[in-house]
Amino acid sequence: MKVKKKKFFNGRLLFYCGVLALPILQFCIFYLYVNFNSFVLAVTEYDMLTGEKTFVGLQNFRECWELFFGDENRGGMWIRLKNSLVAYGCTLLVGTGGALLFSYYIYKKQAMSGLFKVILFLPSVVPGVVLSSIYKIVMETGVLNLYNAVAAEQITSIINDVDKTFSVVLFYGLFMGFGTQVLMYLGAMNKINPSITEAATLDGVSFMREFFSITLPCIYSTVATFIVVGLTGIFTSELGLYNFFATNAPGNAQTLGYYLYRETQTNATNQAQWPLIATIGLFFTVIVAPITIGLKFFMDSKDPIHA
Repeated sequence: MKVKKKKFFNGRLLFYCGVLALPILQFCIFYLYVNFNSFVLAVTEYDMLTGEKTFVGLQNFRECWELFFGDENRGGMWIRLKNSLVAYGCTLLVGTGGALLFSYYIYKKQAMSGLFKVILFLPSVVPGVVLSSIYKIVMETGVLNLYNAVAAEQITSIINDVDKTFSVVLFYGLFMGFGTQVLMYLGAMNKINPSITEAATLDGVSFMREFFSITLPCIYSTVATFIVVGLTGIFTSELGLYNFFATNAPGNAQTLGYYLYRETQTNATNQAQWPLIATIGLFFTVIVAPITIGLKFFMDSKDPIHA
């Protein structure tokens, strides 16, 4: 019996180790190593001619500061920051608010709710390049012709028009993230105990009263998670600009996320620029990390169920 127990214990231990090996390896490589390497790059300089790396202290941080707050680059960076904040605000108000109401509509099994669920799920399975191509065709044909028919001015491209580019890509970004939020909120709503909603119906609670007094408090943790995670999008979201314009997006439509992604792509083989790019990433992290943690504590304190 002792031998059998020992073999069983060893077999179970090997099974646990095998299951955990891959996620632990991924965590070590893609989180610990990558972030540690970013700190190393931020304080070094790479010489393309000799291939040597030298310690430069805070030199890269000074270059990063000049890049964002120097007189020559300040205008462009402030435009990118403004666009990123506008995108987050629209995602928070229009995306989150609209997704909650739409999720509730499907959750209550209203007219055509099943069809809407399928339509909203499609962007999650169709590649982003395909969706952006379809969106571009629709905007450059149907929407463009409609605009020229009703507007006083005539334009040849609605996406490449300087005054409209940001609005067009912002709508695309909201559309891409809308379906995911709807499905996540719907999943959280489906976990609500049916006896709660049945009791509310028997008490004569109205459709919207049930949403605000029962449904929303029950899925508050999911909503709070999306709000907190969405805050990081200020520095990471590129609104699909790279799919539309590659590295040549108009300056007035760029976001901080697009800027960092573009610099990473264009300098993928230029190791001399890696230290500055890593420093920019750390600069973003220093700004957003305390804000995100503070927002997390604030949202937790407002939880109507677990506060």
